[in-house]
Amino acid sequence: DGDVHVWPCGPDRTVIELRSPEGVALLEFRSADLRHFLLRSYDVVAPGKEPLRLGLERGLAALLRGV
Repeated sequence: DGDVHVWPCGPDRTVIELRSPEGVALLEFRSADLRHFLLRSYDVVAPGKEPLRLGLERGLAALLRGV
């Protein structure tokens, strides 16, 4: 029930747009930080195993502690 759009913003920034029926959120990250977060996410949930891990809040908390 929503869309996610990702695009570069200059040489070292990335923008993520989250759209849902409730509204729109624009998030801007340093590309290196986003890359680091995504690589760490594979330690929490292996690619293809996402439906098996519904404890999103706990996983996100673990990822964000390492930032």
